[in-house]
Amino acid sequence: MEEVLLLGLKDKQGLLSFWNDNISYALRGCIVLELAFRGRVSMTKDPSRRRFPLADRIIEVVDDTLTGEVLLDEALKMMKSSEKMSVSSWIDLMSGETWNLMKIGYQLKQVRERLQKGLVDKGILRTEKRNFLLFDMATHPVADGGAKDELRKRVRNVLTNRTVVIPPSQFLPAEVEFRYLRTITMVCAAYAANVLENALSSMSHEARERSFAQVDELLAEYSQFPFGKRTGASQGIGSNLGQAVTDETNSVGDRELQMEVDILASNADICMRAQGGHNAGHTIKANGVMYDFHILPSGLVNPSCINLIGSGCVFYPAQFFHELKTLEDGGISTKDRIFVSDRAHVILDLHLRIDGLEEVELGSKAVGTTKKGIGPTYSTKMSRSGIRICDLYDAATLDTKVRHLASGFQKRFGDLLGDYSVDTELATLKSLAQKLAPFVIDQIPTISDAKRKNARMLVEGANAIMLDIDHGTYPFCTSSNTGVGGVLTGLTLGWRSLQSVIGVVKAYTSRVGAGPFPSELHDADGDRLQSIGKEFGVTTGRRRRCGWLDLVVVKYSHEVNDYTSLNLTKLDVLDTFDEIKVVTAYEVDGQVVVSFPASIAVLEKVKCRFEILPGWKAETTGAKTWLDLPENARKYVEYIEKYTGVKVSHIGTGPGRESMITR
Repeated sequence: MEEVLLLGLKDKQGLLSFWNDNISYALRGCIVLELAFRGRVSMTKDPSRRRFPLADRIIEVVDDTLTGEVLLDEALKMMKSSEKMSVSSWIDLMSGETWNLMKIGYQLKQVRERLQKGLVDKGILRTEKRNFLLFDMATHPVADGGAKDELRKRVRNVLTNRTVVIPPSQFLPAEVEFRYLRTITMVCAAYAANVLENALSSMSHEARERSFAQVDELLAEYSQFPFGKRTGASQGIGSNLGQAVTDETNSVGDRELQMEVDILASNADICMRAQGGHNAGHTIKANGVMYDFHILPSGLVNPSCINLIGSGCVFYPAQFFHELKTLEDGGISTKDRIFVSDRAHVILDLHLRIDGLEEVELGSKAVGTTKKGIGPTYSTKMSRSGIRICDLYDAATLDTKVRHLASGFQKRFGDLLGDYSVDTELATLKSLAQKLAPFVIDQIPTISDAKRKNARMLVEGANAIMLDIDHGTYPFCTSSNTGVGGVLTGLTLGWRSLQSVIGVVKAYTSRVGAGPFPSELHDADGDRLQSIGKEFGVTTGRRRRCGWLDLVVVKYSHEVNDYTSLNLTKLDVLDTFDEIKVVTAYEVDGQVVVSFPASIAVLEKVKCRFEILPGWKAETTGAKTWLDLPENARKYVEYIEKYTGVKVSHIGTGPGRESMITR
C-alpha cells in the first residue's frame, strides 16, 4: 500500500495527481492483498466458482486475529461481520462506490491521508502547509530520497533484469515473507494505479515500452491460479521469477500452534532453542494476545523464565531485535530474560542473497528454501568459514572473515549479487554488535550452573523430525538436526540431563508444500480435514495438504528420538467422521518395507496399508479428563499407543490451554 502511494507522490510538491482516480481503487485492492499475504483472508474453496475470474471469486476470513495496523484491521472487522462477497465487490465497497445505502458504511475513509501519515512517522515523508487559492493544504514531500530510490530500483529490477534478486530492504525486511510475490504484486498495483511511469521516468522511451510489456506478461501470469506460464520467457527478463514464487508459496516448515511448549514453558525455569533459525516458528496465545515466535524461545511468555538461543542455532540480529520489539509492544517484558550463545553463527545479509541464488541454480530441482539464509549459513559453518557471534567483537577477525566470504561468493555469482556491499555489511554488523552485547553469553557455564541448581529446563524444537538433515525427507528438509541429536550438540546439556522427550503429533497428518506425503488425501475426506482443522499457515495463509495419520512416520520418529511420551493434538478434528483410517505399513513393488525409506524415488512408489477404525461421532472439545472422551476416541488413542509403544500423555481437543487433557 505505502509503496504504491509513494510512487504516486510528486517528490517536491508532496501531492498526488488530481486527475488520478485509479489509485483509490488500487490502494483498496492492496489492502485485500495484504490481508491475504498475512493469512487473514482466503478465497473460498467452492468448486462451482473456479471457472470465474479471480476478481469474481468469493473471499472469506480464515483468521480474525488483528494485525495491529489500523487500516487492515478495519477492513478485517468488516469482512468478518459481513456476508461473504467477491474481491471486486469488497474493493468497490471500501472505495465508496455503491448505490446501496445499507452498505455505504463499508467505505474506508482517508486511506491516502492515513498512509501518508504513516510514511511521515517513518521519516520517509515530511509534512508541509501550502496555500492553494484561498485554502491551506497539507502536503507531504519526500524527506528520505533513498527510500524512494530503492523502490524505483526494485521496480526496474523486476521489469528489466534477466535474473531478479530481491534483497531485504526498508519496505521488505528479512522477516517479511513472499518478497518476490509481494514485489510482483506491488508492480502490478502501481500499473493499475497509473503511477508505474514514475518509477521508469529515467529510462529511454524504448526501455519504458519494454517494461510496460513486461508488466502485461506478469498480469497474464499472476491473474490466474494456479499461476500460468510466462509467454515472454524468450526475452529472458525475470527468468527466475516463476521458480522464486513457487519456492515462496511451497516452502516446507509452516507454523503450527504448539500448546505443548506453551504449557511446559509456564513451569520452566529456563527455555532454550538448540538449532535452526528464524525460518519457521509458531504462534502462542497468552493472556488473550497472539504472539509469533521465530528465533526467540516461547518461554518468554512466562515472566519468570530465562531464555537462551543456543550455539547450534543460526542467528540473524535484525530478526532478533524485531521480535523483541514485537513482544515488548504486546506487553511482554524481556529485560534480562533472553540471551544468545557467543558460539552461535551469524546470518549475514550476504547469506540471504546467496540463499535465493542457489535456489535459482537448482532450477526444477529446487528444495523450497524459505530464503532466510539458513542453508548458506550452516554451509559456511561446516566449511569452517562462518562468522560466530564472538567474532563481532574482534574487528580485525570480523573484517577478514566477511571479506573472505564475500570474495568467494563474488567469484561464484558475480553481478548476480546486485548492489551488495561488503563495507555496508561490516558497518551494519559493527553497529549491531554494540546493541547485541548485553544479550551475549557463554552458554556452557550458564547451563552447568542451571544443572547444579536442578533448574527445570525446557528445550523447544523448531522443526519436525521429517525435516532433519540426516533423518528427514532429504533434500526436502532443513539444514540442521531437528531431533534429540541436535539438542545434545546445540546446547551442551549432556545425555544424562534429558528426563523426558515429548513428541508432538496431530491426530491426522498435514504438510505444507512439496515433498513426500504417502498418506495424502485428494478427496472429500482430505478437504474435510483441511476445512475443520483450519489447515492454513498461520501467517502465510497457505493451504496445507492433509491425510490420515501415518503411524509408520510416527514410529520412525520415535525410533530416531526415543520419546518418553506423545502429545496428540487436534483430536477434535476427527469428531464427525464415521470411520477413521491410519497407515500401518508401506508397500513398495508389492513388498512391505520395514522402515521409512531414505530414497525419494522409493517414497514416490510407496502404497499405504490402512487399518480402519470406527469414529466416535461425538464432540470431544470441552473434555477435561481421559474418561470424558467418547469410548471410540479412547480406543483410537490406545491404538496409537499399541502401535508405537509410546504412551500418549497429553491429548489436545481444541486451540486453548484449557483444551489439553493430561493423563
